[in-house]
Amino acid sequence: SALHIVPRFIKSISALFRRTRKVMTELPLLILLLVGHILGDFYLQPKTWVDDRIAKHFHSVKLRYHVLVHTVLTALVLCYWSWLQGTSLSLMSISYCCGLVAASHFVIDAAKSYAKATVWPFVLDQIAHGAILVCVFCFFTEQWSVLCETFAKTPSFTVLAVLLGYLLAMTPTSILVGLLLRSWHSAIPESSRTQSLSDAGHYIGILERLLIVTFVVLNELGGVGFLLAAKSIFRFGDLTRSTDKKLTEYVLLGTLLSVGCSLAIGLILRFIINANLA
Repeated sequence: SALHIVPRFIKSISALFRRTRKVMTELPLLILLLVGHILGDFYLQPKTWVDDRIAKHFHSVKLRYHVLVHTVLTALVLCYWSWLQGTSLSLMSISYCCGLVAASHFVIDAAKSYAKATVWPFVLDQIAHGAILVCVFCFFTEQWSVLCETFAKTPSFTVLAVLLGYLLAMTPTSILVGLLLRSWHSAIPESSRTQSLSDAGHYIGILERLLIVTFVVLNELGGVGFLLAAKSIFRFGDLTRSTDKKLTEYVLLGTLLSVGCSLAIGLILRFIINANLA
């Protein structure tokens, strides 16, 4: 009956609140682990160690030094956290966590040494290290159940809509703007096309649209004005030096189309977010 359902519902909500509160109180440990990782990867790793790892891969002695630094930092963070919480020092748990960090860091960094020094290997490397630290956090704080529940939940409509909006603002909008401007592309002098960096305009457009969508979603329309003003200042010199009126019109059309699409996506996302918060 309904009288029996209400107490069970209240009990389940209370249990969820207790688990969430426990996670929130222990989140500083995850932040400390990430701080230790950043110190070890970017401040306590000389360039000679990086060069040695790239040259010798799995046989690099300096890679072992680097792994040792991360292991020590992880152990210090876990010991410090245990002292802060006033709990007994679990050497077994700390040993497991440090072993996981050491083994994973060695394999990930050695594998990365075979890749070219581009953005994606760097990003994937940091994501992998971050995932390992999340596992260490969950193991040390016994939060595996909360992590599993988080991944088992179906993402909300708002989250999926925001993800879709940002994805649309990137390459699909670039293709749409390019198709809309295709009929005028042949009118642009070849000299004007070869003076810019390869694909620079494509990536500038993507970053511009991502920023505009973000500003609109946050209801910070002043940021959109600042962004367009800054772009106009940098573009002003190129356009004033150009004697080709067609180039000026082409750039203006591309900018307005890109900005218009970004504003439309941002406004739709803001409407969805506000509707779900109401």
